[in-house]
Amino acid sequence: MHAEQDESFYNVRSLRLRYGLGRHEAERVLQRFGTCKKELDLLLSACGRTPRHRPKELATPEQRAPFGIG
Repeated sequence: MHAEQDESFYNVRSLRLRYGLGRHEAERVLQRFGTCKKELDLLLSACGRTPRHRPKELATPEQRAPFGIG
């Protein structure tokens, strides 16, 4: 069984879907920290990122962002 197909590992697609990351960011995270699902979940949660965090963050209007966006 390949690491991409195993539930205990992330691939680019599964990491992007779970955390709302862009393709290049997901590739960078996987290359730098490996594909272990348990370790990446700990790492990303320690950084304040939760599953589905990013789409909610992107949906915030500029007026509601504390320091503005962009």
